[in-house]
Amino acid sequence: MRIEDELNEECAVFGVSVTTDEAAGIAYNGLLSLQHRGQEGAGIAVTSGNKILCHKDVGLASEVFSDKTLGKLPKSRVAVGHNRYSTTGNSTKENVGPFITEYLTGRIATAHNGNITNAKEIRQKLKSFGLHFNATSDSEVVSSLIAYCITKEENALKGVIRAANNLDGAFSLVILSNDNKLIAVRDPNGYRPLCIGKVKLE
Repeated sequence: MRIEDELNEECAVFGVSVTTDEAAGIAYNGLLSLQHRGQEGAGIAVTSGNKILCHKDVGLASEVFSDKTLGKLPKSRVAVGHNRYSTTGNSTKENVGPFITEYLTGRIATAHNGNITNAKEIRQKLKSFGLHFNATSDSEVVSSLIAYCITKEENALKGVIRAANNLDGAFSLVILSNDNKLIAVRDPNGYRPLCIGKVKLE
């Protein structure tokens, strides 16, 4: 295999919405299946009432989530997960997804795969609006932009659409809102893989 033919996976994103309270466990199994796409860190976010709770850290999914750790996540019907392969930012816990972003009327969790070529410009613009950043990855910029747009649109789906229209680059996103909405987005050219499926759980 030539070097230019080698796989360059760059992160895994996973989202699940089910009729049982097993979303966290299903998200964990999804991350295990997608471990080849990123080995630097892993995280899962779930809804609990009108809150979003998240556990994430550096390491493989099996290292970040023991049975005890996974059991501490509340029972939920919606979850998003992330395996990190860094393209921007250092390999630290702060740069592992999902990213939880609070705004005036709620919060979201965003799992992001890809590269946003105008992330620096977006970050500077959001900073001028008074937003603060704790990480160095473009994933946090994406989540902050989505939260800002939701505030402006007063609607989660419309806010995600508005934010996505301002992103340049190749990306796939799964977004979890605190009102149990799960939204998936792929860049218009489909450079980053995103599959949507429906299964019947026994």
